[in-house]
Amino acid sequence: MAKRLTDAAVKAAKPDPTKRLEVADAGAAGLHLVIQPLPSGKKSWAYRYRLHGKTAKLTIGPYPAFSLTEAREKAQEFDRTRQRGDDPSLGEKRRKRALKEAHVADAGTFAGEARRYLDGYAKSHQRQWRETARMLGLRADPQKPEEKDSPLSFVVIPKSAAAEWAGRLVSSITTDDVRDFIQGIRRRGAPIAANRTLAALKGCFAWLKDNTTRLPIDPSASVSKPQKEVARDRVLTHDEIRILWLACDELGQLFGTSIKLMLLTAQRRDEVGGLRRPELSPDAAMWTLPGERAKNGKEHEVPLTPLARQLLQALPRVQSKAKLVFTTTGETAVSGWSKTKTKLDREMLAILRKEMAARGEDPAGAEIPGWTLHDLRRTADTLMNDELDIAPHVVEAILNHVRKGDERRYNHAKLREPKRRALEAWAEHVAWIAAGKPEPEAAEPVGASVDG
Repeated sequence: MAKRLTDAAVKAAKPDPTKRLEVADAGAAGLHLVIQPLPSGKKSWAYRYRLHGKTAKLTIGPYPAFSLTEAREKAQEFDRTRQRGDDPSLGEKRRKRALKEAHVADAGTFAGEARRYLDGYAKSHQRQWRETARMLGLRADPQKPEEKDSPLSFVVIPKSAAAEWAGRLVSSITTDDVRDFIQGIRRRGAPIAANRTLAALKGCFAWLKDNTTRLPIDPSASVSKPQKEVARDRVLTHDEIRILWLACDELGQLFGTSIKLMLLTAQRRDEVGGLRRPELSPDAAMWTLPGERAKNGKEHEVPLTPLARQLLQALPRVQSKAKLVFTTTGETAVSGWSKTKTKLDREMLAILRKEMAARGEDPAGAEIPGWTLHDLRRTADTLMNDELDIAPHVVEAILNHVRKGDERRYNHAKLREPKRRALEAWAEHVAWIAAGKPEPEAAEPVGASVDG
C-alpha cells in the first residue's frame, strides 16, 4: 500500500545497484518517485494512470528541480484532466509540439537548426547520431538526464561548430566560414577529426537546404576534405610492441594502463577509456560492455586475462559517482588522447634511440613509422590470426565484429570460453614480446587449438 511521501523520505531514498525503482506517493493519485539504478542514481517524478482500459505514464520532471509539492501539483493537474475523460498526455504532446515549433530561443540559428536536423533526421536514420551531434557541437545536458534522447534540449559544446557560430543565423554562414573552421581543426593536428566534422556539417546543411526554408544555399557544398584518407593496414612489429609496453610506463598509470588494455583486449579507445566498475564481474574476470557504449550498439563480453586484471587492480581508485575506472576528476573519463599519443611517440623514440646507442648504432637514424591507437586493435587482430592461429570467427567475436551468419551459430555462452582461451593466449604472447625473450624451440603455435 502506498505511503504519503515526505521531503525527508524523498531526499533519503537510496538507489538500487541493479534495477530501477518506483515509489508510489499516497499524497497524489498516480504520482511515483522514480529512482534510476547506479551508477547514476538519479531521481525523477512520473504520473501513472489508466484511461479507457489502457495504462500510460507521463514524466513530470527531475528531482530536486521538481520538489515533492510541485510534483504533486502537476500530478493533480493531470488527474483532473483524466477524471474529465480526457487524456493528459495530449496536453503534454501539444506543449512539446509547441516547443518544437517555436524551437526555443535558437530558432534560425546554427545551433537551433542543428538540433532540428538531429531530431528530424539523424536520430531516426543514424545509429551513431550522438556522435554526429558531437561533431556539430551539441551534447545531452548533464543536468537533464531524462532528456538524453531529446536533441532539441542538447547544449552547446565549447570550442565546437555550434560555439563558433553561436547566435548566428544559419543562413549567414558562408563557405569561407565552414572552410576556415575545418582548417582550424586540421591545424590543431587533427586532420581526420576535421574530415569527420566536415562530413557531419555537410549532412546537416544538405538536410536543412532540402527540408526547410531557412537555408537557401548549402555553405559546405564546395568545401573539400582537408586530409586524403586511405585504408590503413598498419600493424605494429614485435619490437614496436616491446618498446610501446616500456613507453606506457612513462605515461603515468591511468593512460599507460588504458593503452596496455587496448592492446590486450583488442577493444576501442573510448570503450576502454570509458570503462565503469559496474561493467566488471565481481571477480573482474569478465567485462560486459553495454550496448550503448559499443560501436555496433550490441552488448559485448570481453574476458579479462590475469594480466589485464593485474593492471586494473594496480590502479588507484578515484571516488566517482559514475564509477569510472579511468578518471582524474571522478566526473568524466580521461581525455586528451592526442597529447597522450604525442607523448607516447616521444617516449618510444627515446627508448629506441637509447637502445641503438647501446648497440653502437647511430641514434640519429632512429625512426618509428606513424601509427594510431586504433592500430593496436588491428595489431591484435592480425597477430592472433597469423601468429597464434586462433580461429577467425573467435577473433571476430573478440573484436565485436560478429557477422550475421555467425550470430546464428554462436551465442554469448558458446563463444565465452573460446574468447577467454584466445585472449589468454594473446596476453601470453604480448608478455613474451614485451619481455624480448626468444621464442621457445619446438613449440606449437600458441592457441592453435583455440576454436568454438
